[in-house]
Amino acid sequence: MTIVIALFMSFVFNGLVIMKLWMWFITPIFNINSINLIEAIGLFVIVGFFRSHNNIDYSKYKKKDQYWKSVKDTFINIIVKGGLALLFGWILQMLL
Repeated sequence: MTIVIALFMSFVFNGLVIMKLWMWFITPIFNINSINLIEAIGLFVIVGFFRSHNNIDYSKYKKKDQYWKSVKDTFINIIVKGGLALLFGWILQMLL
């Protein structure tokens, strides 16, 4: 259940990042409509589908704690990357 909630939160967070960056850059540059959260999550899923995926090798996790540490590190990485994207996007948007 925890994984499902974490995945849902990841999709929503990444959707918010994409939606905000779209609103800051794509909408004014190309003069098109902004996208809502559902469309941004869909865009995130489509782009993720075409990117290369790292297959998880469960045999390397000898203990349950190692697996959960890896999951925690992955979600921290997602939040940091999204936060940095928003920070740099905000800075660039202020310069336009």
